[in-house]
Amino acid sequence: MTTSCPLAEREESDIYRIMDNAHETMFHLTTGRAVRSSFYLAVAVSAGVAAWSFASGFVWTGICMAAVGIPMALLFWYMFHVNPSRAIILVDADGIRLSAPPFLIATVPFDQIVGASRDSLKKGRGLWPQKTLRGMRVGSYRTGQFRLTNGTEATVMADSGRVLVVETHTALYLLGPKNLDKLEQTIAKHLS
Repeated sequence: MTTSCPLAEREESDIYRIMDNAHETMFHLTTGRAVRSSFYLAVAVSAGVAAWSFASGFVWTGICMAAVGIPMALLFWYMFHVNPSRAIILVDADGIRLSAPPFLIATVPFDQIVGASRDSLKKGRGLWPQKTLRGMRVGSYRTGQFRLTNGTEATVMADSGRVLVVETHTALYLLGPKNLDKLEQTIAKHLS
């Protein structure tokens, strides 16, 4: 495997092998602590209600709570933990690689970038991701394709309200990992 071939020619598993060799340019996205805490609280409450139902003689209520609660907990665990843990922004010599399966795998070559600037995702502003076209939005975590308040479509990978707006001739990318300063410095180094 050579590291100079474009992302489109690589298997999805290869992107993770490449990222293991480039820790200084890799940025992970995660859901916020409030989202994860709310999930654990909901699971604990549901488990408590199911246990109380069995102990109180409401066996069928407990069975229904377990039959619905366990699959729902697994689904939300996948949505809140597994999917976000796979969302990665990688900056290397070829460009900016975005990986947020199953919603997004893209490469932005540096020679196609016409501008990069900081902005914030505030409700009511032009860059607010108003409508999800294909992606996931939970709390401040957003990955995928979104229609912005100003009517344009953008690829968004952010887990905070601060983003680096990367513009190409054909697309708009809003990138917002926790370590936005390092992402901005790394991209600026490749653009200069």
